Amino acid sequence: MRTRNYKRISAKLQELRKAKQFNQKQMAQAIGISEAMYSRIESGERAIQHSQIDVVAQVLNADIIELRSLNLADRIEEETKDYSKNEIAKAFNVLNRNK
Repeated sequence: MRTRNYKRISAKLQELRKAKQFNQKQMAQAIGISEAMYSRIESGERAIQHSQIDVVAQVLNADIIELRSLNLADRIEEETKDYSKNEIAKAFNVLNRNK
């Protein structure tokens, strides 16, 4: 099993949480998960759910678009690890044409 690393969103969550002087238990309670699960999100081992980002943004008074973008970047990187840069670029070109 491959280790996941959601490094962008996890680093930002940790930075925001510390700036607000919240602990992981408080954050876990705010989004309705266990402290252990929140710790795994913040360490990058587990992805945060889209709906949880909304709550975190409210609790930490953070830019929701930035958090969603960081999360999406991590997910894209995770999903495209087995593809070449050329294949990824072509896929993005297809997406951009269809918008």
